[in-house]
Amino acid sequence: MAGSARHEGGTFTLKGTLDIWGASDGFHYVYQPLVGDGQIVARVIGVENTNEHAKAGVMIRESLAPDAKHATMVVTPVDGVQFLRRYETGGLTTPTNPRISKGVLPYWVKLVRKGNEFSGSESIDGTTWTPTGTDTVNLSSRVYIGIVASSHQKMIAGTSTLDHIAVTPQTPPRSARPRVQSHVTLINFDGTNKHVIYSGARHFEAPNWSPDGKYLVLNSEGKLWRLRIAGGEPEVIPMGSVTRVNNDHGISPNGKELVVSENGGPLYILPIAGGEARRITEERPSYYHGWSPDGKRLAYVAKKPGETHYDIYSVSVAGGAAQRLTMHPGHEDGPDYSPDGKWIYFNSDRAGGPGTSDIWRVPADGAGEGDARAERVTSDDYVDWFPHPSPDDKWLIFLSYEKGTEGHPANKDVVLRRMPLPGAEPGAKAATEKTVELVKLFGGQGTINVASWSPDGRRFAYVSYSILD
Repeated sequence: MAGSARHEGGTFTLKGTLDIWGASDGFHYVYQPLVGDGQIVARVIGVENTNEHAKAGVMIRESLAPDAKHATMVVTPVDGVQFLRRYETGGLTTPTNPRISKGVLPYWVKLVRKGNEFSGSESIDGTTWTPTGTDTVNLSSRVYIGIVASSHQKMIAGTSTLDHIAVTPQTPPRSARPRVQSHVTLINFDGTNKHVIYSGARHFEAPNWSPDGKYLVLNSEGKLWRLRIAGGEPEVIPMGSVTRVNNDHGISPNGKELVVSENGGPLYILPIAGGEARRITEERPSYYHGWSPDGKRLAYVAKKPGETHYDIYSVSVAGGAAQRLTMHPGHEDGPDYSPDGKWIYFNSDRAGGPGTSDIWRVPADGAGEGDARAERVTSDDYVDWFPHPSPDDKWLIFLSYEKGTEGHPANKDVVLRRMPLPGAEPGAKAATEKTVELVKLFGGQGTINVASWSPDGRRFAYVSYSILD
C-alpha cells in the first residue's frame, strides 16, 4: 500500500506501512537532501497502534533504496524509544539495547550526524535531552534527512503525527572550502562578445546590474561590493548594523534602494549608496530573489517553522504580512518576476524530487489552491536553477547542472542556457525546442543566483571560478 503525507499548521500527518527492520525497509518518508553534518529534531505527537513495533520519528539515510544504510530515532506505541541503524547496504538493522524510555506521547526525538558518528537523544519537553545511543555508520557525505512513519503491517497504513520539526545543516569550516579565483564576466544575450571585467582571489558571487547600466553589485565575505562596468577595483557598500549578507540581493527598479538577505535571517532594504537598513521580513530563514517591476513587492523563499521545505512568498517593500504563493512539499527557489509583473519564474524539484529541478512559473498573486495555476517551463534531463527573464520581455536565462545534481553546489561544470520567454497568457507554450547553450563554465552557486541582466536586455553578467588550491 502507498503511504501519504499531509502538512497543516506546522503538523505533519504521515500514513505508512511495513517496517524499518531486517535487511530491507518499508515506510513513508518526508525528506530533504543533506550534505555533511547536521541534525533533525521532531516531536512525535501520536503513533497509531497497528502493531507494538509501529514507528514514527526521524531518519538520516544514505539513499532511498529499501536496503540503504541509515540511522534512525523512533517512538513506538508499546515497544519504547529506539535508536536504529544499518551498517551495511542490505545488512540487518541493529536497535539500541536496552531502551531507555517508553516515550509517553507527545515525545521528542533528535538525531545528530558528525562525520560518520550518529547520536540519538530523547526528551519529554524538547529542552532537556537524554542520550539514547551513539554509533558509527559509514554514510556518504550526501544523504537524506527527514521524518518517517511505519505500521509494521503490510496491508494496513498506520497514522502518525509529528510537529516542531527542525533540520539544521552544519556549515563546514572555511578552511575546508577551496580557495577560488573569481572571474566577473559580461556576455551578449546570444553568447557572443564575452568580456571579463574583474579577476581576483576574492570570492565574489551573484552580480546585479544597476538600472543606469554603470556598475554591478556583488557579495563577498558577507559584504556588498560595487564594481564599475568600466573596470577598476570593487568598493564596499556600507550596510549599517547588517554585518553578514549572502548571495541573495537586488537593486530596486528605480535604482534608489538595495535589498539584502542576512545570512540565515530576514530581508532588509537600504539606500543604494549604503547606510542603515530597515527590516522587511520576520521569517528565518528567508532569501530574496526578485523585485516586482512596479517596485512595490519582493519575491523570496522561506521555510516556515515545522516545515522541511522552502516555498515562494512575496511581501510589500514597506513590510507587513507576507503572501504565500506556493504550497508544494517540493523544494522551491530563485523566484524572479517577468518584466510585465504578471508571472514569477522559479526552480522546483516538485516533478521529480531531489536530484531534479525544472523551471516553473506561477501568477504573481499565487499558484492557487493545490498550486493548480503553477506551470512547468522546462522538463529535460538538466537540473535547472535561477531563472531570470530579460528586461525586454524576450528571453529567459538559467543555470543548468548535469542530471542527478542535488541542490545548487559550487565548483561544478555548469551551463548557462537561454530560451524564449513564454507568452503572458496562462498556458502559453514554452518553446523549449529553441533552448540554446550560451556558455559552459566552472561555477554554480554564486554564478547567477539573482537577476544580472543589463537594463536594455542585450547583455548579462555572471561569475565563473577557478580553483587556486
